[in-house]
Order: sequence, then structure tokens, then C-alpha cells
Amino acid sequence: GLPKAPGRNGVPPSDGVAQRPKPPPGRYPDNGDPSVIEIEFIRDKLISAVPGVVRLSKNSCSYYYDHQNVRIISLDGYSGEIGQLGIINEKGRAWAETAIVSAPESIDHIFVAFHAPAFPRVRHTHDSFNAGPDLRNAFWEMLVSHRNKVRAVFCGHTHYYSRMRVFDPAGAEANDVTATPDEAGGIYQVNVGSTGNGTKNTFLGVEVSGKNILFRAYEAENGKAQPFAVMDEWRIEGN
Repeated sequence: GLPKAPGRNGVPPSDGVAQRPKPPPGRYPDNGDPSVIEIEFIRDKLISAVPGVVRLSKNSCSYYYDHQNVRIISLDGYSGEIGQLGIINEKGRAWAETAIVSAPESIDHIFVAFHAPAFPRVRHTHDSFNAGPDLRNAFWEMLVSHRNKVRAVFCGHTHYYSRMRVFDPAGAEANDVTATPDEAGGIYQVNVGSTGNGTKNTFLGVEVSGKNILFRAYEAENGKAQPFAVMDEWRIEGN
């Protein structure tokens, strides 16, 4: 199974930020523990049902697929195949780059997804992908080298929404947990926030129209029937 990430089961993460209370029974397969994931269902049912999916290996949870002019690459940094505790290793970086450069000419946009952010904010600020700074920096520099296709990275883990654009992964702003850099030539990192286990509920809409992309982040207060409203919006225009 997947290794337990720091900060779960009521134990504070390495930066000392208290976790939210344990969720009610029935939400997770072991009746309440979020550190246990139904990996067999994800691996054998969900991923295998994606049309045209290409996996790193036969039963891998790292994969990519194409939809119209978009390629989506999802990386599992926990199972040990290409990383552990959210840190993607050299094998994972090499496979991700192969997935990027192998995209046909018809692919205009590439999005990359992994769980633990490269540049965490608010929570898990010392135990995300940045806990392996050399691997993190090399991975991000690889993405930047393909910025003609790679548009954004989507991540989670912190349960807080944040958006930044990073060119230099070793730079001061990228590693200042209070900063949200917007560096020309960089790649967007979007932490998509939380749905039901954070201080707000958030979701991200990505609208692709040819070579143009519109991103909209929506937010609602916790509670029943709370309305969502746009709280962030930006565009990438075709080049």
C-alpha cells in the first residue's frame, strides 16, 4: 500500500500546523482513516477506464492520456515506483519528460498533476516535494525547459488554494512560504485547495479553446448549500 504521509491521523506536520479533526466514519475505506486509500480500485478500475491511457508500467498509477489538443500527465509520488512521500525521483522525472516530448504536434497544451506541491503554502510547508530540494529543482527546471507546451502543474495536499508562476525553483520567492511569485517564463503551480476537508471549498475550471486557456478558481464557505463564486481568474494566450 501507499506509505502514510506526515501529518495524518492527528499528528502535526513537520511545520507544526495542527491538522483538522478526523473525518466522520464512512468517508474512507477503513471507516475514517484518510491515510488508507483504495489503491486497487484506483489502479484497476479508474485508471484503466481512461480512453487511450498510457501507463509507466502495467499496473502503474503514473500515466498520461490525450484529449483533443491536451495531454494530461499524472504522477504518483508515493508508491515507490517513481517516488516516496511526494518526492518524485530521477526515474519519474525522466518518464515525465518522455511523456512531454513524445506528444504529437496536435497537442498544444500539457498539464502535469501530482499530489505534494513543489512550492507548498500554508500547510505542509516543509514536508512536500520541497523536502527533496535537489530532485524538486531538477524536476521544475525540466518543466521550464518545455514551457512551449507545459502550461501548469496541479497539486493538492495542503487543503488551501494558491497560485503562483515559478521560473527559478531555487529562487528566494519560490522558497518563501509567504510569497506567491509571478515569474516571467515560469510554469504555473496551482494548489487546487479542498473539497470538504478545509476552511473553504474550492474547485478549478480549465477551459481550453484552441491555443488559449482560461483558468477560473471557485470558492465557497463550508456548510450546506453555500454558493460558489469566482475568486481567481487568469488566461494563457496562444503563442
